[in-house]
Amino acid sequence: MRTRWFAVVRCAVVAVALSAPGTTRAASPVRHNVILFVAGGLRGVMVDKNNAPAMDALRRAGVAFPNSHAIVPTTDLANAAGEATILAAANEAGYETASIGDATGSMAAALRQATTAVLPAFKASGKPFVLTFRSRDPAATQQVQADSVGRLTPGIDGPTSLAALRNADDELRALRAAVHELGLDATTDVIVTSDHGASTISKTSKTSPSTRYQLTGIPSGALPPGFLALDLASALELPLRDPDNGDGVVQPDLEHTYPTHGNGLIGDDAAHPQVVVAAGGGSDLIYLPQPDAAELASRIVAFLLTQDYVSALFVDSRLGRFGGTLPLTSIGLDGIAAATRPAMVVGFTSFDTGCGVPRRCAADVADTTLQQGQGTQGSFGAADVGNFTAAFGPDFKRHFVDAAPVSNADVGVTIARVLGLQLSGTGRLTGRAFTEATPGGAPPAVSRSEEWSAPGPDGSATVLRYQTADGVRYIDVAGRLRRTAGL
Repeated sequence: MRTRWFAVVRCAVVAVALSAPGTTRAASPVRHNVILFVAGGLRGVMVDKNNAPAMDALRRAGVAFPNSHAIVPTTDLANAAGEATILAAANEAGYETASIGDATGSMAAALRQATTAVLPAFKASGKPFVLTFRSRDPAATQQVQADSVGRLTPGIDGPTSLAALRNADDELRALRAAVHELGLDATTDVIVTSDHGASTISKTSKTSPSTRYQLTGIPSGALPPGFLALDLASALELPLRDPDNGDGVVQPDLEHTYPTHGNGLIGDDAAHPQVVVAAGGGSDLIYLPQPDAAELASRIVAFLLTQDYVSALFVDSRLGRFGGTLPLTSIGLDGIAAATRPAMVVGFTSFDTGCGVPRRCAADVADTTLQQGQGTQGSFGAADVGNFTAAFGPDFKRHFVDAAPVSNADVGVTIARVLGLQLSGTGRLTGRAFTEATPGGAPPAVSRSEEWSAPGPDGSATVLRYQTADGVRYIDVAGRLRRTAGL
């Protein structure tokens, strides 16, 4: 049982990103190359000539996308799932392909492999190619840096995180230098994006019962990993087990224990839990595996609406409609993916830490093993949604600012257009090609809208702000007023 629910915890939201089970070649007079550079956890507002000169130079020379979005929830899996699909489609069509970086090995070694082995081999083959290079920075460093452990400032805006951003920028600069030295500039498009933005971790709550537990290694009064699972188990008066620790009982034995990674199985039988909590940093997913779960869902929603750490709250409409919540359809999580659909998505509270620019200096209450002051993502706040996208090359305009909304799903569709491929997806969340950024392309009509839930018992509502372009919805921010950075 542990294995099955662990798979749900890890993979539940992959299907919200681009999927392409089948591909066909489209007519294309010239087959260009594409390099997709992905910087982990990069907020678009952090890119300038001082922090990231190579990225800044690329977007100034080519196309800048200041209205760039991560897919929500703003987790790694949802925002990177399209990469393998594009490589498979390109390989099937005869392109040379490679994916490098973001593994357990040295990023310096990965960069050397890309610049001194892979790119020269591609050039020698004479075939067009697709190379994806995924940098761990700045995300990996932001998450574990200790510039302000226990404090919210400078958080992920400290010197260690800025150095990590420069590391990623230097990797991009080296890749472009290799392209130039190999004489591939005229035939190679370079697209830079990030999987999502990032925020500083907050571990504070005035309402959570979990802050009153004396837990080994957790500062007094701080939210522990798994606080949502702990609180729900207490509210429902059910045992809590840890799927990452042999399904061992965590609650009611609360003397020194909490869920190892924040995930939890709630119920009398670990093999058939009544509630499953999948921790995701700035948001958690809740599953209700048993049939006839509407009454249980009602009890859970009623409890969640009493907690100050809850901001956005989305519920599967099959369980009913509840004041203070919006349906999963609002964020596109009601599809036909093989992964189990969550019953609820809980977006945690986020807030400006003082600079007055929510996309730059925000903190998320986060269900994570990391500490306050370190880095996270996953919320519906502006800093996590606001990622970075830029493009340069023969298939893109020069010195162009694209004001239309774009997202990670769009990057995959646009690459397919550049490569002369057609992607045939099974779902609705397939994105759009940002053709307005290509020579002769016209800007799409863009509209901005809001969706408000019915008020909850305390009068508060989940508010969703979004844009629409070419029929595609882009989530800007979601949550409760005064509990969401950028809302």
